[in-house]
Amino acid sequence: MSAGCAIAAIVLTVPNRTTIMLRTMRPLAMVATLLAALALSTIAGAQPAFADIAAMTAFQRAADSYAFLHRQVERRIGMDHERANKPRPIDARQLAAAIVAERQRIHDGVLFNPTVVEAFRERAAGAVYAGCDAGELRTGAWEMRHEVHSPATGSNLLPRCMLAVLPRLPEELEYRTAGTVLLVVDTHADLVIDVLPALLAGSELR
Repeated sequence: MSAGCAIAAIVLTVPNRTTIMLRTMRPLAMVATLLAALALSTIAGAQPAFADIAAMTAFQRAADSYAFLHRQVERRIGMDHERANKPRPIDARQLAAAIVAERQRIHDGVLFNPTVVEAFRERAAGAVYAGCDAGELRTGAWEMRHEVHSPATGSNLLPRCMLAVLPRLPEELEYRTAGTVLLVVDTHADLVIDVLPALLAGSELR
């Protein structure tokens, strides 16, 4: 082999700059793809948790907003009694009527919007799977004798194990059950504030 041929052979066997870059980029691209896949998997797994937190936050804000309205109405009635020189305990029926009128005047929103309902049902189903005896929420009839702004007469306390998985309520409010229906009740006014029909609906528990 001549000297010129040998030099040409050596030049041909040395990787050029483009080849080196391609060989380096392939492993980096694989790593980037893997990281992206892991990130998407993490985000997908986190979405239900974020949705639940958002729903619970919206519910608690609505409940706190209602509690503020309740206190304002209760204070106003108390001041009216004082001005009339007739201080006396506030009657539940008077309080309920004033609260309903105020809610209608300011278009006070519902507590159980569709996102909140979905989150409540998922939490309730999880509690039952964990061994919670949901009582009539699971075994009772679908009752609709309680409506928003109706008296809470005949409703029952929520089982403690179910209460533990739901958001805490302001002191004026309480969770109650009526068959398979979950109620939020203003205990001072004996007034149903919102209704969630069939808390355990949409699951294989029913």
